[in-house]
Amino acid sequence: MKGPFTIICRNHSGSRVLCEAFRQNGFWMGSCENKTRDAREISHFMPEVRKLVEAAFRYPELPPAKKERLQQKMRKLVAKVEDNCPDPESKIAYGWKRVITTFTVQIFLEAFPAGKVVHLIRDGRDVMLSRSIQKMSRLDDPFYRLVVFGDANMSEYRGRPLTTEVIEAYRNEIEMIYWTTVVGFGMKGRMYPRQYLEVLYEDLCSSPVATLSRIFEFLEVPFYPQTKAWAVENVHTTRICKWKNDEQQLKDAISLGEPLLRKLGYL
Repeated sequence: MKGPFTIICRNHSGSRVLCEAFRQNGFWMGSCENKTRDAREISHFMPEVRKLVEAAFRYPELPPAKKERLQQKMRKLVAKVEDNCPDPESKIAYGWKRVITTFTVQIFLEAFPAGKVVHLIRDGRDVMLSRSIQKMSRLDDPFYRLVVFGDANMSEYRGRPLTTEVIEAYRNEIEMIYWTTVVGFGMKGRMYPRQYLEVLYEDLCSSPVATLSRIFEFLEVPFYPQTKAWAVENVHTTRICKWKNDEQQLKDAISLGEPLLRKLGYL
C-alpha cells in the first residue's frame, strides 16, 4: 500500500464525501464504518492525540529533539491505522480522515516524507451555518478553546464570559472564527508543496471527476472507472451558497472571515 494519505479539513466541509471517494477507489481509510467516516484510530478523545494537537501550536519553535519525539508519537498513531487494515494486498493506498489532525499537519508531513495531505476547504460562509454543536458546547474545556479560538486561555467573547447564552448569541461569529482557526492552521501545509494539496469543496461538487483526477494524480494512484461512476452519481452542488439566503444578517460574522475568504478566492 502507498501512503499514508490523509484528508484534513474543518468539520462540515464535505470531507465525508471525499473520504468515501477514497474508499470507492480502493483506499483503506482506517476503521471508519460510521456516519462521519472518521477513523476510530485517531480520535480527539484520545490523550495522545490531544497532546500532539497542543504541541502542534508551538511545534515550529521546538528544538529538533522534541520535534522528533512528536514525530515518533505521530508514527505510532498512524501505525494503528495501517495495522488494522484487514487485507492490505487488496488496497492501493491507506490513510484516514479526521478533523482534529488538521492541527498536526506539520508534524505528520515531517514524520512521513512520503506521506501526503489533501486539505479540503469549503466556503466559510456556508461552514459557519453547519453547526459544530459538540465542540461549541464544550468550550469550558481549554482544549476546545484552543482548537476553536487558537487560544486555550480564551474565556470571554465581546467582553462577556463564554457561557452557553453568549455562545448562542454570537454563534455565527464563533463558528466563523473556528473556521479561520482550523483552515488557517491546515494551510501551514503550503510549506511542503510536494506533499500538500488544497482542494475546494465547491470544485469537488461542481466538477467531481476532474477534481478527483487531480487528487489521485497528486497521490500517484490510479483513478478507477467505478470511482468515476460513483462520483457522478453521488456528488452534487445542492449544499453550496446557503449563506446567501441570510447574507445581510450574517454580515458581522462574514467580516471576521473576510481576510481568509479573500485569500482563498471566495471574495
